[in-house]
Amino acid sequence: MKYEFDAPDKVMVGVRGEVGNRLFLLQARQGRRLVILKCEKVQLAALAQWISQVIDDMGRPGHLPDDFTLEPEYEASRSTRRTSCSRSPSSRRARTTTWRPSP
Repeated sequence: MKYEFDAPDKVMVGVRGEVGNRLFLLQARQGRRLVILKCEKVQLAALAQWISQVIDDMGRPGHLPDDFTLEPEYEASRSTRRTSCSRSPSSRRARTTTWRPSP
């Protein structure tokens, strides 16, 4: 199969699973079209190396600021989720777990 995106809106790499048993995904979106490919780690490493080389060869555009801050759309460390809830009258409080990103 061949997938072509002449001007993708987004290209992302994702990883699911635990170390040693991971699934690597490459996702591309253009308009309403979305393609997700399962990849090997070495394939994504080669793709990243190629993209890095292309960017280096193109040089830095003059109109970009030297430094800018990216604001995350959502911070997982601020969220909580309900993990369990006791139905006994003596303990009606739900326990929560706070998700924090790994360093």
